[in-house]
Amino acid sequence: MMALSMLWWTISKSETPLSHAQVQGKMRSNFGDMIMFKEKLTTTSIKFFNEESITVDKSGKVHTFYCKDIPFNQALKPKFLDVLSNLY
Repeated sequence: MMALSMLWWTISKSETPLSHAQVQGKMRSNFGDMIMFKEKLTTTSIKFFNEESITVDKSGKVHTFYCKDIPFNQALKPKFLDVLSNLY
């Protein structure tokens, strides 16, 4: 879950759309070079967020990610937020 919140923070604080490599680089810069950043974190974790809160542009050679700066708990799909509520 920590990686998911880092992903959201990184994308939501960017003023321009970011490619997968840019997201990975910014996450490493802000949070350190953790093993979890070597995985395809961006493309596999996007599914946890509401479609209205994140935009994935697939029109170019690389996909870019952009989202509104809204709280993490409002960005998550309700079923994942329910799981978090039960864990913590």
